Amino acid sequence: MDVISKGESNSISFVCPECRSDLSSTGTRGTRDQYVCERCSSEFNTQDGILVLLPKAVPKPSLEDIRAWDEIDSGRIEHMVGWRALLAKEGQIRHLDKLLETRNWEGLDVLEIGGGLCWGSLIVKSKYPMSRVVSTDIASSALEKAKKVAEVLELNADQYLAVDVHRLPFPDDSFDIVFGSEMLHHLADPIAALREIHRVIRPGGRYLGIGEGAASRPMQFIMERTGLHRRMGGHEATKYDMKEALYSFGKWQNMFEESGFKSVVITSTTDPTIQYQSKLRLYYYCVLNLLPGPMHRILGCAITVEAS
Repeated sequence: MDVISKGESNSISFVCPECRSDLSSTGTRGTRDQYVCERCSSEFNTQDGILVLLPKAVPKPSLEDIRAWDEIDSGRIEHMVGWRALLAKEGQIRHLDKLLETRNWEGLDVLEIGGGLCWGSLIVKSKYPMSRVVSTDIASSALEKAKKVAEVLELNADQYLAVDVHRLPFPDDSFDIVFGSEMLHHLADPIAALREIHRVIRPGGRYLGIGEGAASRPMQFIMERTGLHRRMGGHEATKYDMKEALYSFGKWQNMFEESGFKSVVITSTTDPTIQYQSKLRLYYYCVLNLLPGPMHRILGCAITVEAS
């Protein structure tokens, strides 16, 4: 059983995503839903019940991701009725649920990045009700839907925040655990994001990422030239100018180490029952799962990353 000691902090405060100075609450009667930076005077407000702590400049791929969340006809599966959207994520949900069977996050401060519907946060909260879970995404519209899903399931994260993982609005050493699903490969600058993730993790804490993709460089070239990686990413990946990057196992390792992580463990995730978001992915992983491990690195597969 993987056990991590909780940090000493009793509350999570915010820093300005622009200049990293402390934010002060200006909410009426202690509602704490409006903040201002003590140094640069940047203001951050609540929109439709979601506190938005985004920097002024957001990378283009992230802006496209916001568009895909804001536009109902984007083709994003999360725009389906709540239970159907969760059903489409069933494989990843079961994957995270199984991973958490060998971990103990009870009583810890946990941050989900790029959460979308934030089903990961709900899994953590259901297993570890005494943990404090902060759910985040770049799009406030995603978090609005996440809160509705949480109501249906009668679970809830402790806080929902719109943030840019390139400029996290948290002080150093704020969380024991940071985790995410299928999000790092969408980022304009994954190393900058990983440095931010490393910065907010307390000593002894760790990052857990699932659903990222890895492939050899020759396979990357083939998939990018044919557009196969975008078709496997879903309809919104072809409709919007979102980033769908592919990195080798070695590149993933190097990016995490360059970002300050000392221990990085990367494992292949080839179970077809996890990878069935589309027929193409299902057929691919059915074949891949029959091949020996070295072929996974060459042809490409989903990976799970744990780093500290």
